[in-house]
Amino acid sequence: MQLTNLVIGQYYPGDSILHRADPRTKIIAAFLYVVVLFMVSGLPALVLLGAGAAAGIAVARIPPLWLYRGIRPVLFLVVITFLFQLFLFGGDVLWRLGPVNLYREGALQGGFLALRLLLLLVSSSLLTFTTPPVRLTDGLGRLMAPLAKLRFPAYELALMMTIALRFIPTLLVELDRIIKEIGRASCRERV
Repeated sequence: MQLTNLVIGQYYPGDSILHRADPRTKIIAAFLYVVVLFMVSGLPALVLLGAGAAAGIAVARIPPLWLYRGIRPVLFLVVITFLFQLFLFGGDVLWRLGPVNLYREGALQGGFLALRLLLLLVSSSLLTFTTPPVRLTDGLGRLMAPLAKLRFPAYELALMMTIALRFIPTLLVELDRIIKEIGRASCRERV
């Protein structure tokens, strides 16, 4: 896997209504989406939230490959979540191979949690894909501005968060370079 192809936290240029929306509105909407996402307990509500995320992606005209590249690094968490639930959640046995059991309730619970985690990733990616880092910092700073009266460093915190997002691609390029250098060094040792 080439790490420089990852697009975690990167802005996808566009001129959609989501791209032009106020960053504070997008941040609040993303926050509320996540709150609702963790409050729902049924699959129909989760499917409805998924349809909302899909509509947001369609409106923003984010290419599916770009979205996939944005969530690919953490897809293993979705798979691990599903597998843990599948094997460890009790209930009716679907399949048995020696001491290993696959449970029906585990498959349902694992699918529900995996879908919830996937929607969390997609919604947060949608926010960063449609908001340039500078506007994201400004929006976070303005939302937290009332906390400044309590001597809370609101704008500084927003700036730190945005700088962290901005340096993810740089860190990935350096990590890719280090991995390639280690690979070359190990090849030279074998020869």
